[in-house]
Amino acid sequence: MGHNLCIIDDAFMQPAVACEIEQYTSYSGAGLDVLLKQEGWNEDTVVRDLCKLFLNDIDKEKQTKRWNLRAFSNPEFFINAFNDEQYRSDIIIFDWEYSTGDVDQIDYLKKILRNSHTLIFIYSRQNISSIEEAIKDPLSEYLDRVKIIEKHAEQSYNELCNTVREKQESDFAFKFGNKLRNITSKSINDVLFELSNMNFDSVVKCLISQHEDSEIAAIDSELKQIIGAKIKDMLKESPELHSLLKDNGIPNDAISEFLELTAESIKNNITFAESFWDGTRVPDSSDMPLPYDRLWSYRLYYTPRQEDQMVRTGDIIRNQSGANLYFVLNGDCSLQRFWKDCGGQLLLVEIVNIASDSARIKNYTSKIAAINSDFKKRFESISSLTNGERLKPLGGAPVLLPYVPVDGSYSDFLLFPLRVSSLSIPEPSENGASLDPKKLVKTPLSYEATNYERVCSVSEPFVGPLKWAILSQLYGWGSPDYPVELQKVLAKKIKDIFQ
Repeated sequence: MGHNLCIIDDAFMQPAVACEIEQYTSYSGAGLDVLLKQEGWNEDTVVRDLCKLFLNDIDKEKQTKRWNLRAFSNPEFFINAFNDEQYRSDIIIFDWEYSTGDVDQIDYLKKILRNSHTLIFIYSRQNISSIEEAIKDPLSEYLDRVKIIEKHAEQSYNELCNTVREKQESDFAFKFGNKLRNITSKSINDVLFELSNMNFDSVVKCLISQHEDSEIAAIDSELKQIIGAKIKDMLKESPELHSLLKDNGIPNDAISEFLELTAESIKNNITFAESFWDGTRVPDSSDMPLPYDRLWSYRLYYTPRQEDQMVRTGDIIRNQSGANLYFVLNGDCSLQRFWKDCGGQLLLVEIVNIASDSARIKNYTSKIAAINSDFKKRFESISSLTNGERLKPLGGAPVLLPYVPVDGSYSDFLLFPLRVSSLSIPEPSENGASLDPKKLVKTPLSYEATNYERVCSVSEPFVGPLKWAILSQLYGWGSPDYPVELQKVLAKKIKDIFQ
């Protein structure tokens, strides 16, 4: 995959007029080939020759073009493509002189640099020092991404290629930006595909039911949080992104940190973006069914693609030969160095199906009096995933995991925090021989090393609170109770505040 490269120069206009395609705002592929065959370049043959150098530059090792070239005859056309088409270029060759005379070069350059990580080459027949002086103050914070070169085809081409090689070694965004952008776009498309299967009005009505005041801002915020969290999940589990970073020599633990940082930043950009929804389509109060199962299953869980075999915190798994489900409790950092940090022990928390295992659940709690009295009478609602107070009478403060997507349907489960087991995973081998110890300590746990399979994973922002709710029950945070009489005395002190 080549770098995206564009040239912004009014030299393209005259040959475009000559072949009657001047109505187009940019040229690439066959359209650019047509332009380059025209005779009307006059003194701007340097631009034509520069384009030919880029188009004929082939990576002999990969047998692919090094550059994806697109031409614009005016900076305004590039800005329009940037905003309307979401077009991005890793490198921009920006002509300094325009025949119209009303082009504000500084303003256009500032817009481009402020909104992208692109590298800009200003090329000109003017004295370079005069351009350096013109951009020094207004573009001071971006000068590390601006280079001024003489308008000469071969010389400009060689200087640009040398700079690109330097950037590939030293600039993270330049090295990975294009591929990361494509992977992010694919993740967004995957999320949109899932959302396209849901009726918009019914989803909005579900969200309205969560807010008594039905404020548009609150519902819009919920929509953005759902979309942002899903895109973050997709990026963190992207096998293409993992492979890209791994192939460039980045260790597994650093990959995890990078993915978390990148995915969280993208999620925040979505969460704090301008309003998605203006409230113009508020569903009426008809008997429209509320798709709580589908919407909340999508919010609470996600299913990484089959090729992603990494084991992570929050995975819900099952033995390939059985039906029992378990929640993976080990931390992500530990799972990245599983045999070193975890000693080969996978911590699993039991999950019980409340329909098929109802008799088993009753047996767990048969000796608790509250189940037969106050619990049945007073139990009305569960306020959140990790609010276990109301389920404490069941013993061990289990957590209800509703609408878990299992085998094409939604099932409800109880997770029992104290039912933790340790599964010993044998060390992996390579070609029938034990792994070298230096390699073993850096090896993450994958499902290929177990006889378990992933059903789904608990999504952001639920997996963290759920993990800590489990740990809280395991450690039993708290201190001894006050004597009953002292409890009453202290309660009175609080009540007195409001007298």
